[in-house]
Formats: sequence, structure tokens, C-alpha cells
Amino acid sequence: MTAIPFRHWALGLTAALSLASPTVAQAEAAIALTTSTGSTLIVASSVMKSIPAAKDEGWLAYDLAVDQVMLADPQGKRVIKGSFAAYCQAIHTLLTGAVKAVPPPRPLVVVTPVGDGGKIAGVATAKYRVEVNGRPYQEVWVAVSMPASVALASWASVKLATCSSLGGSEAAPELDPRYRAMAERGLIVQTVSSTGGKGEIRDTITDIRDSTLSPADLSPPAAWPVVSFDDFVNGR
Repeated sequence: MTAIPFRHWALGLTAALSLASPTVAQAEAAIALTTSTGSTLIVASSVMKSIPAAKDEGWLAYDLAVDQVMLADPQGKRVIKGSFAAYCQAIHTLLTGAVKAVPPPRPLVVVTPVGDGGKIAGVATAKYRVEVNGRPYQEVWVAVSMPASVALASWASVKLATCSSLGGSEAAPELDPRYRAMAERGLIVQTVSSTGGKGEIRDTITDIRDSTLSPADLSPPAAWPVVSFDDFVNGR
């Protein structure tokens, strides 16, 4: 089986390679976020770029405006590109061996405002409680004083994270319209997820700072070939 690059994302399938790549027209203001795992997210406009703590794993970019995911793979010296659906299917296939995900029924998601969440990474937050099918699922802290463009790009990271568990299907609670509405109120800076009585998983943004994102930041070496996610999964 093909090895999975960008393991920080991996906790018609083929998109046409002529589709637009994630990009920005010119250098623009962005926000850089450091996570508790040591990775960095840079968000601007509708684009987010993820840089793992292990620099040899390359980087990932996702542009909601054109629905394109791009992976720069330094180990294979190639660019892997395609739609969100194609990316999710590739991740699902590599993790499970299944060619096509069969999602469970869409869950009932309830999002309840809890109130003031205090400060995290130096920013004020609002706290929410998320239940799925009547059971505790997550506690979420959202920084609400963020530009709308940052909220949109941060939603991209939430959307991509569903690929490793449910293949990006509508069965993922994070893709429910109520969850998205909460996420787009600002920037999710912390989640504490229930693991069904086996403890909790905490993901936290530890640092928020001003940054920039330019076309060069989203441009892998020109000599690297571009392959589809389908070709990558099948070793072509």
C-alpha cells in the first residue's frame, strides 16, 4: 500500500488536473496559528495552508473557493492535486483499504452556546457544547473577533479533518450546517472531544500571530510532476 504523506491530516475519483490550484492573487494579510502538535496553519481569504512540525512531510493547501486540495510531497518530489472529494476518498482508501466509503446515517447534531470561554492564545472566546445523537461529542471554544475571511479559511481545516474518519461524508458531525455555522462565527481555537467513555482528546491553538500568504508560499517547485489523488493511491 502506498505510504501516506502528511500524517497530520490522516489521523469520478480523479479531478481534472487543469482545475485551478489553491492560490492567492497577491501577497495578502493572513493569520498564522501554532497548534498543540507543533504544526502551523496559515489562513487568508478562502485559502488555508498547513505545515506539519516535521518539515520533511511537506505541506498541504486547500482553497474553498475552487474546492481544490494540493499536497507538496518532498519525499516523492511531486505535487498531488484534486478536489476535496478526491482527497477524502484517497485518505479513506489508504487508511481502510476500502475503495468506496459507505457512510452511516447522517447524525442529529445539536450545538448549544455555553457562554464566555475565557482567553486562549491571548484571544477572547465563546464556548459551545456539541451533542451528537443525544450524546456529548465536543466542547468548542471559538475566537469571535476574527475577520470573516479567517473564519472561512479555518472552516477549511475543519472540513479536511473529517476525511480521516468518515471520508468527508455528511455523516461527519463537523459537516452539519449547525456545526459549520458555529465554526464560521470566528476561529476554533480549542476542542475537547469525547471518546465514548475512554477519556478526552484536546486540540488547542497555542499561538496566534499576524502573517502573510503570497503566491510563492503556494507554489511547489516547478519541476515536480503533478499527479491526481487516484494516481497516487494506485501507485501511478
